[in-house]
Amino acid sequence: MKDSNYEVIYIENEYEYNKKRLDKNTTIFLYGLRLKFDEDRESVKLNTDTIVSVSDIIKTLIDVGAFNKKPSDMDIKTALSNLAKFNIIQKVDGKFEDPETKIIIFPSILFAVTNEKITALSQTISILEENVEDDENEEEEDSEE
Repeated sequence: MKDSNYEVIYIENEYEYNKKRLDKNTTIFLYGLRLKFDEDRESVKLNTDTIVSVSDIIKTLIDVGAFNKKPSDMDIKTALSNLAKFNIIQKVDGKFEDPETKIIIFPSILFAVTNEKITALSQTISILEENVEDDENEEEEDSEE
């Protein structure tokens, strides 16, 4: 299929099988990249590609609660390399593990992560955060007794 608005050509399986399953870290990075892409789109730009640093992505993921701390360099490299294979991102220079490495996020991310999927992921993360807070509050109450 071809999307002329974003100049993206993509393949979609109408039978819902033979889909690529991503590991947890790759999925989280995909989510963070989509958030950065949306932030960049909100500001008026003529260029359709978004350029961010690895540290920007990690900071966004920590801010939204997807990570508690910076993932290991190996996890970062694996996740971003996987996404580069599918032409969702491209490294401008450096290594994926380097926080200052610049990455281009292509408009194809809009077709990998739809608005519906972003909403569902946001709700899941919110629920998980609430459960963690509830558990912490229960532990504090138990320790006071």
